[in-house]
Amino acid sequence: MSKDFPYKLLNRNQLISEMNRLAGNGQSFVFIIDYKAEKGYIILQKDIDNQHIKTSFGTSTETQKLQNSKTVNWKTHPVSYY
Repeated sequence: MSKDFPYKLLNRNQLISEMNRLAGNGQSFVFIIDYKAEKGYIILQKDIDNQHIKTSFGTSTETQKLQNSKTVNWKTHPVSYY
């Protein structure tokens, strides 16, 4: 992330602790983590800065688009372990 990214980078233990605390308090938040789940960000929904993060939380337009969407049937082909 760039130096002007306004959110604090947390380590794994901080992420887990903060997620548990916020969820326990019923607070809405988003999280961004690296692929190893070692570092990341937790951002309260009310603190999201649209300059850095673009979101949409259940707008009526979004809901309408979902209701009008077609069902997708996935054809999966699992890879053998051997």
